[in-house]
Amino acid sequence: EFREKAIEVKEPSDEGHHHGDMNELKKYLSEEEYLPWLMVLKRIEQKVSKESFQQWFAQTVGIRSKQDHWIIYCAHPFIRDRLETHYMDLIEEAIDELMLPKKKIKIQVYKSR
Repeated sequence: EFREKAIEVKEPSDEGHHHGDMNELKKYLSEEEYLPWLMVLKRIEQKVSKESFQQWFAQTVGIRSKQDHWIIYCAHPFIRDRLETHYMDLIEEAIDELMLPKKKIKIQVYKSR
């Protein structure tokens, strides 16, 4: 008799230092803290292709400090590098268009606890 085996396909995960779950980060933020970045994302969404937005921006969380420094968290170093090299001007432009204060922008990989 022929029995089919269910093979569970699992993504390789580096459990020891797993990259951040952006939804986890969002839970720690008040709406007031999160709203400015949502507005920035809406701007960016109008300027890039749907694919680019999904790939590079959909899983980001930006937070503005009291000193008007922005930290944009993403889930992976590859995304961080891409944002830094290709999209920094676009991010700055979106923040400026919304007339949100900014002194510095830093893109950082979010490490979940």
